[in-house]
Amino acid sequence: MRTRLPVLMLIAAVSLAGCGGSSKSSSSSSPASITAASTETTAATTTSTATIAKGTGPPLSKSALASRANAICRQLNTYLNKPGANGSNITHIAAERGAAEQAALTKLSKLTPPASMAGDYQQMLKARQTVIEDLKKIGENATTGKTSADASVYASSALVLRQLAANAQRNGFTYCGQIG
Repeated sequence: MRTRLPVLMLIAAVSLAGCGGSSKSSSSSSPASITAASTETTAATTTSTATIAKGTGPPLSKSALASRANAICRQLNTYLNKPGANGSNITHIAAERGAAEQAALTKLSKLTPPASMAGDYQQMLKARQTVIEDLKKIGENATTGKTSADASVYASSALVLRQLAANAQRNGFTYCGQIG
């Protein structure tokens, strides 16, 4: 199927750039256990303008923020890399990965970065929201057969994933600089 390869390419690209890295955790969390939630979304092929909640507590130190964020991303990575997580149904894969990403984003958005990192942290969260939107769009395109629109989604995702990886590396988010 022509749609399968591009979708799997996006998922692979997302896997290489998002909340990943190796994990020794044996957790088999589901999207619901990662904490499901909804946020406002926008078109998948543009940078996200979704409103990301700001942290709810006092600002964390840079090392505490990195530690807590990396734990969330490591848990997400473990879930996304479980056997069978990349089955053959594009619509299902995109929906499942999008739900897991959304749950992790909800947790990440509750962390309060130090003032010196607030801009970069918010940018990282918006990049992750864009990935979620791109996954939704890929799933919708597969369902409706409108796969000709996928090229712009992949182009948008590639740029966002590069920015996410650079931001994460700059700020010590080892696992949050990768997705899946």
